[in-house]
Amino acid sequence: MLLLLFLFQLRGCMFFIGFGIISISSYLVSTYVDPRLAPRRAQAEVELKVNDEEAAKKLFYNRFGAPSRPLKSLEDMMTFLGGSATYD
Repeated sequence: MLLLLFLFQLRGCMFFIGFGIISISSYLVSTYVDPRLAPRRAQAEVELKVNDEEAAKKLFYNRFGAPSRPLKSLEDMMTFLGGSATYD
């Protein structure tokens, strides 16, 4: 009976271990191995820089350099979430 309980717990844990291994390996392959993603990665960096510049023009920044009241309107919220420099 104890052996069955142990095997059941091990089988339940293997789901999470397998899911973790699959997600980690797919992230590593897409980030570091796949050469077809280099143009898309460069395009994403350019789009992120454009979004950051647009956010710097639209949002009000306080004296600490953080955007103040980014949720004032839906447009400000989307601008805030579109850039990386606004919440890093």
